[in-house]
Amino acid sequence: MKLSTAVFLVSVSLAVLQSFFDIVLAGKKFAVLGGTKPIPVDHPGLLNVLKVAHFSKFFPFGSSAFRLGRVLQAKQQIAAGHIYHAHFELIETDCDRQLTAAEDVSSCGEKRRLLCEATIWSKPSKREEEEEVEVTKFSCKSKE
Repeated sequence: MKLSTAVFLVSVSLAVLQSFFDIVLAGKKFAVLGGTKPIPVDHPGLLNVLKVAHFSKFFPFGSSAFRLGRVLQAKQQIAAGHIYHAHFELIETDCDRQLTAAEDVSSCGEKRRLLCEATIWSKPSKREEEEEVEVTKFSCKSKE
């Protein structure tokens, strides 16, 4: 068999397979390995990483403590752990971050709300009960 004939047969076979999958899988959504998928805004893994991520470090000039508001939208990607892409509200409080424990921020008054977007990588740790959390992308704007 000539090389050009073999290439033609492989091309036709691939086209037939593609048509088959287009017909059989039409309208069905499948997770793509390494791709992102939407997750509920109350997903436990997402809420955990949002709570342990220290967003105050992204505001070096202020002394306000911050607390998490509503999560508006979220996606998850599996890659050597979990990567979360989230849109959420971050609330700047009237409490001083140096004097207020993270657990006590819920009782602080509200100065302003920010609309934020973050990408957070949650990596497994050598200890099974722990995970390492790294904010790889973060931006906010005032909610007006």
